[in-house]
Amino acid sequence: MTPLSSDASSKDNKFRKICEFVLYNFYFMTNEGPLKRNIGERTFIVERIVPLFNAIQSVYKGYQFHWIEKELYCMREVKKLFPKFNLTINQADGVGIRNSTNKEVIFIEVSGGPENTDLNHVKEDAEKLLKEAVFGLVSLLRDHLDKSAEIAKSLYTFTIQCIGDRMTFSKLCLINNHVYSFSQIKSARLPFEFIDVTDFLEVFELLYIIISELEIQTSVINKLKLSESVDDINVPKIRDWIWVPDSVSAWKCEDSDENS
Repeated sequence: MTPLSSDASSKDNKFRKICEFVLYNFYFMTNEGPLKRNIGERTFIVERIVPLFNAIQSVYKGYQFHWIEKELYCMREVKKLFPKFNLTINQADGVGIRNSTNKEVIFIEVSGGPENTDLNHVKEDAEKLLKEAVFGLVSLLRDHLDKSAEIAKSLYTFTIQCIGDRMTFSKLCLINNHVYSFSQIKSARLPFEFIDVTDFLEVFELLYIIISELEIQTSVINKLKLSESVDDINVPKIRDWIWVPDSVSAWKCEDSDENS
């Protein structure tokens, strides 16, 4: 890789290390030929997804990623705040945790292997990620219930869904009373042979966005910590806005009637 200039920022230097980690790993994996596409979900996670986030946590020590059937701590946090909440959720394929608070901030689901994607699995994972992101956000906001809800509108949790050979990064925030906003930010395709290594440009853009969003998240959390509690009854508090359904029936998505 081309050396960075002497005036490159600390962030750029760190990100270069991440890129090098990913490319070296990919080179050694493909040195003897293309990678197999006809593999199962767990093999896909271990061989292709995990190295990307290992690269991040090797440089950014404030985060750690856990994989395959990971129980979510935020579920317990939600149940403390909403005692009637009785919804259980399957364990996550992957989760990114902020080490200083042990809070989950990134949720990852892989909807099958590169060549064996099932549409029902994709839909279930999409709904699952939405729930995980909401639970994660509630867990983050639980420490700031009497702070201004306006500040909370800038706090996001993040999701990554892998469908086939493509991974998509999205984020979720609280925008109004009992209203959450979920936005897709960036999608990138994973290459399977070294001749397609330029496809990593999109992957690196996605990873850079993740790092930037985590930095913004840290800034918003610090702003919440330093802000005063709200005393004005006309100013909404976070406790007034956050909400989760208390049963699985409230989450159920009904297919639209094509004849209606």
